[in-house]
Amino acid sequence: MNPKFSSPVWVIILATVVIIGFRIVHNIPREIEVLDLYFFQIDDFGFADVSTFIWFLSFKVILIFILLFWFFSCAYWWRLVLIVPLAIELFKLYEMLDVNTLIMDETNHIYSLPLTLSIGILLGIFLWKDYRIRYTQVLLKDLDQEIDDLIEESYVETELESFLEKFNALKKEKSTLSKDEYMSKLLLLKKDIGAI
Repeated sequence: MNPKFSSPVWVIILATVVIIGFRIVHNIPREIEVLDLYFFQIDDFGFADVSTFIWFLSFKVILIFILLFWFFSCAYWWRLVLIVPLAIELFKLYEMLDVNTLIMDETNHIYSLPLTLSIGILLGIFLWKDYRIRYTQVLLKDLDQEIDDLIEESYVETELESFLEKFNALKKEKSTLSKDEYMSKLLLLKKDIGAI
């Protein structure tokens, strides 16, 4: 989850908004065309009464609020897909608040089609690029490992050849060295071989 929205406070706020939204709908009186509040009035916007309008409005707003919360709390790349239902619900909300519209929730997916298609195309491009980046990273990791193995292998071979030359040279010098000198040089050579 996104660290900014992962705290339980946001979950409590979301649950509170949903519960309050459902409770408001049930407390509005039926059969009135205008709800007069202290600071503003709510018209029925072409619905049978204000309570029906508020009922539709609350479901749209709660769904939009949940989608927004999900979008902002999700840390994965696919959260961009949530823009599609969010755009459709916003078009539905706009259509519901438009007094001149007689039909509701039927043609708004057509109006949101350009946004939906562009998001789909962008997600396809993003997935393709992401796949190529991951594939390239795997290839680079394998290539680095192969190079490291070859370098280590060639280093060990050259070091062993060097030690073999030193050992052969020491064997040739054996006749000229005393037993203690020969033994100390062999021990030094053994110590160097153990350091590889």
